Amino acid sequence: MECGDLREKIKESVALLEGNSGFSHMVDEAIQSLRTVDQCVSEPPEERLGDSKRRLSKLARDIEPYRSFVPVLEENLDALAPWLEART
Repeated sequence: MECGDLREKIKESVALLEGNSGFSHMVDEAIQSLRTVDQCVSEPPEERLGDSKRRLSKLARDIEPYRSFVPVLEENLDALAPWLEART
């Protein structure tokens, strides 16, 4: 998947979560994590790749119980994970 496509998926995920911002610290943390991953996708220095991979893994674990409620976010995280795996 191309970087532009990944960044669009991240943007879409952030927009989805922003509607629920303020309801939970977990939502705010997820938005920040996705923004960090977006920076990594656009400029992937080595130190940022590891941090982004950890953030994405934590986000995937955190939303596991809610995945059926946010299928778009689930799809987007599933698309981002292999990209990060291939670079670390």
